[in-house]
This record gives sequence, C-alpha cells and structure tokens, in this order.
Amino acid sequence: PPSPVANERAQPLEYEAPGGTPLAMFYADVQAAQAELVDARKMYPELDCGVIPIGVGTAFRLASEGKALLIPSALELEAAGAPAGSSPVGQQLPLFGCLEISRDGGPGRGPILPLFMSRSDALAAVRDAADAIEGEGGADDF
Repeated sequence: PPSPVANERAQPLEYEAPGGTPLAMFYADVQAAQAELVDARKMYPELDCGVIPIGVGTAFRLASEGKALLIPSALELEAAGAPAGSSPVGQQLPLFGCLEISRDGGPGRGPILPLFMSRSDALAAVRDAADAIEGEGGADDF
C-alpha cells in the first residue's frame, strides 16, 4: 500500500509545494518511504515519525484533489517503460494488468480487470490464473 511518513497521531507529514500548497507524500515504494523517514527525523527530531500504510483509494483521492503526491517506485517506472534513472517524483503511478485475467462484471457492467501497482505482482497473478486453469485442464485456452 502507499506509505507516507506520518507523525505520532498518524497524520502524514506535509511538504510545501511550489506556490505554498501543502502536500502529503505517499510512496508506492516502502523503501523510498523509509529513506524519507530518515530525512524527516533529521529535519524534525522533535517529531515522533514513522511510516504507515494508507489505503490506495485514499491516496488516489487525495492526489486527485491536489492534496498529496503519489510517488511511484523507480523500479516500477522502469518496468512501465520510463528511462532508467528517472526521478519518480511528479510521475504518474504505473498500473499493471492483464486482460486474460479479467472477469465478467455481471449484467449491465463491463469486465472487471484487476490492476496492480507492481509488475511482479501482476505477473504472479497471471501465473496463478494459468496454474488454476491448467489444473482444470484448460491451460491451452489461457
């Protein structure tokens, strides 16, 4: 899940964006969040900070409202085709999916397609689906 650096009350720390707008930073990469925590503790030693998970929906909503940045993993950006070494700050979060594992959404609804914030998670889901179909004798249809 996206992970901000937060204070002891579990409130994400806010950073001042150009123009003075306060923004929370939600990291899709927990290691990047941990690195930010080290920096935050140096900058604000009086705060009892930590990294906490936050729901994907909440992170997307706050980012779409301009109240937060959702910072993708550099590794996932590269998996999505970004040049190696690209800064993840300010980039869109890549999502990975596979049409072959979509499901029927029911009457009057389109298909349901699971999306993943990690390419490796998407590939694992595809493998699991292929294994399940193979176990039913239908892997050739996958």
